[in-house]
Amino acid sequence: LVVRPAVLNFGEVTAGQPASQQLTLSNRGEATVRVVGGTADCGCVTTDDLPVSVAPGEEARIWVRLRSR
Repeated sequence: LVVRPAVLNFGEVTAGQPASQQLTLSNRGEATVRVVGGTADCGCVTTDDLPVSVAPGEEARIWVRLRSR
C-alpha cells in the first residue's frame, strides 16, 4: 500500500478551526487491503472515511480532518 502524500502539513491552523486534506491509498499488491484506522500523536485527527478496502491495482481517497485545540 502506497500513501500519497507521505506527510500532511496543515500549516498554521487557528484553534477551533477545522482543516482537511485528502490522502490517496494505492494498492500495488496482489490482494485486497483493508485499512481500518489511523494513528496520530495529538488526538486531534479524524479519518471518517475508514474503514476502506482497496483492491489490487486500485486507489482509494480518504479525507483526514484536523480538529485543532
